[in-house]
Amino acid sequence: MSDEHAVGSAGDANRVLDGEVGAIARTVGAHLVAAYLVVPDEQLIRMSVVRGVSARIALPWSKVARAAHVPVAEVVRTGRAVWLSDQEELTRRFPRTALAFPYPVAMYVAPLVDERECRGAMLLLWPSTRSPEFGEAEKREIERSCLRATRALRGAAEAGNPARIRLEPLALEPPPRSVGPVSRVVDRLPWGVCALDTEGRLTFISDKARELLDLGDGDLENRNSSGRCPG
Repeated sequence: MSDEHAVGSAGDANRVLDGEVGAIARTVGAHLVAAYLVVPDEQLIRMSVVRGVSARIALPWSKVARAAHVPVAEVVRTGRAVWLSDQEELTRRFPRTALAFPYPVAMYVAPLVDERECRGAMLLLWPSTRSPEFGEAEKREIERSCLRATRALRGAAEAGNPARIRLEPLALEPPPRSVGPVSRVVDRLPWGVCALDTEGRLTFISDKARELLDLGDGDLENRNSSGRCPG
C-alpha cells in the first residue's frame, strides 16, 4: 500500500485500517492480526478489525480497559511496542492475558502513534514455534503499516470525521472452522483445547477436545459450558 492516503471521512479511515490489517498479516506471516482503537472520552480500547478468527471468537477480547494490565493497554499507555517471544514470557509479564489463550503464542503489539497521541494498537500473533528473534525487517514492515494507519486515523480526525468505533470487530476472511490458521495450530497439539469467555460460554473447542469429551459435531461454541465439561 502507498505511504500516503487522502482521507476525509470515517469510512476512509476504517478502510485504510482494515486494509493494513489484511496486508501485514500476509507480509509477516502472522496467523492473527487485530487493530484496536482508543475510544474518545472513555477509558476503553476497542478492537476494530481482526484477521485470522471469526468475530464471534474475537468478541471476548474486543474491549480492553485502558488501565488494564494487558499488552494492548500497556502499548496504548506508553506508546511503545511490546514483543513477547513465547508463552513463558507472556505468562511472566501478563499472566491474565496468558490464561486467555487456548494455545501457546508469540505476540507483538505495536502502537498506532504519532507525535501527538496514541490512537490505538495493532496486535499480531504467531504460533510459539516461530523464532524467538524478532527481525528488523519484520519490525520495519509493521512500523510502516502502523504509520500508514495512524496517518489515516489522524487525517480523518482532523477533517472532523474520526474513524468509526465498531461495537463488534469486523472479521476479515473468516476461516472455515476446521481449516483456519488457529485451528491448524491447535490440531497439532496432543491435548484437547477449549476457551471460555467471562460468562462461562464456550468460544472455541478443538476437534481433539470434542473427541475426549465424547461430543458430537454440533456447534457448541457460544453456549454455556455448565454440565458439558467435567470438573
